[in-house]
Amino acid sequence: MPVKIHIREKETKKGIPFIMVRLEKEGRLYADDTDAHGWAEFDNVRDGKYIVKVRSPNHRPFTEKMYISNHSLITDIKLSRAYD
Repeated sequence: MPVKIHIREKETKKGIPFIMVRLEKEGRLYADDTDAHGWAEFDNVRDGKYIVKVRSPNHRPFTEKMYISNHSLITDIKLSRAYD
């Protein structure tokens, strides 16, 4: 089962489309762009602590370490606008 991560805008709570999401751990890198609804999906992710990075030209960067298992569903990543 893939890992699914939903990226939303903090103010509007809407999904942010077409931005980069990365999972990094000990030299392993998984990367995906969000779809039109703000979801990124990763296959074959091993359980463990990863650094999750989200980058968007219109939002503040997000970087956080979190535990991810191969069936994680993460729905609480919210980004603030960079130019408030």
